Amino acid sequence: RDFEASTDRQRELEAKVAYLRNEMTQMQQKLLDEKKENDRLDWDRRSERQRASEIEGRMRSLVEERDVASRERRRLQEELDKKDQDLRKMQQALEASKEADSIAAEQQQQAVID
Repeated sequence: RDFEASTDRQRELEAKVAYLRNEMTQMQQKLLDEKKENDRLDWDRRSERQRASEIEGRMRSLVEERDVASRERRRLQEELDKKDQDLRKMQQALEASKEADSIAAEQQQQAVID
């Protein structure tokens, strides 16, 4: 009878050991799966940071291009304004010259008449 009880007890313990081994294997698999998921998430975060860094660089480049274009536009506008001013002065000088020629012609005509 003691032998039977001992054998039953040994079977119970073996069953518990098998159950615990199974539990341990499942936990190890779960940990491995979680590690894989964490590695994937880390990779995704690194990829996102890399993309964000690239976008930031492109934005800085575009802002610099915009600033350069703005300065060039301002420079060209100043140049255009100066040429406009020069043209107005030349037109005024031309008008004054025409008026002076007209007055001289009238005086010359008057002199011929007199």
